[in-house]
Amino acid sequence: MIQKYHKNLYLDHAASTPIDSMILQEMYTYDAEHFSNPSSVYSSGDAARRELQSQRVRLARVLQARAPEIYFTYGGTESDNLAIRGVVGAYRRMHSESIPHIIVSSIEHAAVLDTVATLEKEGVEVTYIKPKKNGIVRALDFIEACKPNTILISLMYVNNEIGTVQPVGALGKLVREYREKNNTTYPYLHTDACQAGNYVLVTAPKLKADMISINASKVYGPKGIGALYARTGVHIDPIVTGGGQESGLRSGTPNISLIIGLVSSFVYAQNKREEETARLQEIQKWAVHELTRRIPNSILWGEIPDKIPNNISICIPGISAEELVIRLSAFGIEVSSKSACSSIDTDGSYVILEIGGTELQSRQTIRISMGRDTSKADIQYFLDKLESIITQYSICNT
Repeated sequence: MIQKYHKNLYLDHAASTPIDSMILQEMYTYDAEHFSNPSSVYSSGDAARRELQSQRVRLARVLQARAPEIYFTYGGTESDNLAIRGVVGAYRRMHSESIPHIIVSSIEHAAVLDTVATLEKEGVEVTYIKPKKNGIVRALDFIEACKPNTILISLMYVNNEIGTVQPVGALGKLVREYREKNNTTYPYLHTDACQAGNYVLVTAPKLKADMISINASKVYGPKGIGALYARTGVHIDPIVTGGGQESGLRSGTPNISLIIGLVSSFVYAQNKREEETARLQEIQKWAVHELTRRIPNSILWGEIPDKIPNNISICIPGISAEELVIRLSAFGIEVSSKSACSSIDTDGSYVILEIGGTELQSRQTIRISMGRDTSKADIQYFLDKLESIITQYSICNT
């Protein structure tokens, strides 16, 4: 009989983070006292409208943007969709005679890849840029793939499966040079920065992106809320219509308590990122050393200097990731086999395949993603149980 751990050891923070208690209290306090629609003209509606604007200004300040450039969405997926579908829609409306061309990396989140795949079926031309074996794309590859009809480039800031930080800022510089050289307003650059908020600086000047997608559920905020930064001058059509909220770009009554949760959690994450990065880097380096020592035939995806400090993506030969996740769960340890958004699929990780892994290796890879409460003792427990599972599994299958 397997004895379960006394509490769940949650090591899947890349999928979702718990809501910070201070953020939850802030949201509850607002909701308990305010309920008016910010579109209403009476006094409580005006107060709600002022709170909404205050939060927009707060988020713009941390992103080093302007308040009118911030649009609140349901989450990161909708933010990605608004950026991509919105740009394509606006371009088709203004240039009906031209076929739009989009360039994306082949390791984007499903929110991007599935969206462009659908657009491809609708006649949009799409080019996919493969990363190098270290899990990082080459910025110049995107520029070399540009055509006269290229309207959008989308490159995620941090990969959600292997944690590698992509050269968005360098690409942003190249995109601006390309536009200036060719005297064109296109292509726009969009980045999905949902996995980045806890560990790397996310600002418009640093990334040099025209659009930035973020959400709250990855930075200890609530689910169901995100935002899109869209530089002034970027042409985007709405994908959700109705009441004309968010300057006509995203209709629907704003949930101000969720917006408060998003802004507060993102601001706090950005303020705490250097401290948390330093703490987790030590645990990450030690854990990787222990993993490769205890399991010599394991394969680490993504080099440590090139990835965020909470991520360990590793292939354990001889046992499927699904089997390993289930066996670890029996000890109260929660890890994932790939992105939570694609975990219901039976296939292996497409990210591992894109960086040179085999189909079998993609099915034998687990992702450990640590969080603010993760300690070295927690990882020690995980390592001990992992080693014991692998040993027992090997004996049973000999």
